[in-house]
Amino acid sequence: MDFNSIPVVAIAISIIICWSLFALFCSFVHEALTQIKAERGRFMKTYLFKQFYDQPNGVNWAAMLYMHGSIDLLTRAVNKPTSDIDSRLFAETLIEVVGKAHITQVNKNDFAEQLTYKSQLLNDFKAATLSLQQSDVVNFFQQSLNSAELCRLSDGTPDEAAIYKCLVDQIERWYNKMMERLSLWYKKKTKLRLFMLGTVLAILVNVDSIALFKHFTAQPASRKAMMNYYEANAQRLTALAHRAESSDSAINYRKQLEALAIEMDSVAKSAALPVGWEHNLFNAQTWRKARAESRDSPLLFSSSGSGVKGILMAVWSFFCGIVWLLLFFFCKLPGFVLSGFAASAGAPFWFDVLKKAYSTKPQKAS
Repeated sequence: MDFNSIPVVAIAISIIICWSLFALFCSFVHEALTQIKAERGRFMKTYLFKQFYDQPNGVNWAAMLYMHGSIDLLTRAVNKPTSDIDSRLFAETLIEVVGKAHITQVNKNDFAEQLTYKSQLLNDFKAATLSLQQSDVVNFFQQSLNSAELCRLSDGTPDEAAIYKCLVDQIERWYNKMMERLSLWYKKKTKLRLFMLGTVLAILVNVDSIALFKHFTAQPASRKAMMNYYEANAQRLTALAHRAESSDSAINYRKQLEALAIEMDSVAKSAALPVGWEHNLFNAQTWRKARAESRDSPLLFSSSGSGVKGILMAVWSFFCGIVWLLLFFFCKLPGFVLSGFAASAGAPFWFDVLKKAYSTKPQKAS
């Protein structure tokens, strides 16, 4: 049994293939913009600034962290911070920043009797936990150090190497959990952006899901062309979709975007799809075609007459034309919004749907 023998199934699969390709294109556009603006790094920096703002002590530890050479050298520019801070580097740098902060060093001598470590780094960090005013951030520092100080040698003396390692591990664990939450928050933000971007791109290149449904319903050849294309490129496209949404992908999004745009344009032409710039709402040819289809209306586009009457009829024709154009746009808007929702689901989702659909298709006997 072939999918093409069941029109409803073939139409559904053809539309999902279109959504998959459109979502992939939107993902590449989004990721290209994200790379240019260093959006992931800025998002991460913004939340670290919120988490490490220590109001009682008037210090933002994240700001001091980003000014430290170890982190600053990873940054392309002030407005393009890195999103790739290793957890151990983060923990070790934070310990050093907190211990060497001016507010810590000023009050350090008041607690000299309690600073018994041979390691200056541990003494400085402990001084911070003792001298700083209570806050959520300082409580985190204190809890981390208290847990680390449980490490003792057999004679009961502190094992400074183990204490430092445990302190680093405590901060690393917090950082890793924070990054997991940041990833979830970033994905939610990305879904909203993909919806907005997808809707705008759908308007620009006329990816009208409702119009596509009508097209595939009336054109079996287009359905077959889309399904043949997917079957020939399924593995490559699925892998590309998962790479496109990977935060650690080394893919060059701008070059891949250009190649994907050319490929999608070729597919659209081979399947005779009503998508692309030539079908765009802002394209004069589209308006002329739509206008020609509306000449039967007694109100629209009637400008016969001369003199004052001709001028009035021309104004009336122009006004009615504008109204009609707006109505035409809003009639197509649901199809664009539906495409935007498809883009927000992400290309991996739609390619996984296609994979499951094709896994139920009986294989031809060899």
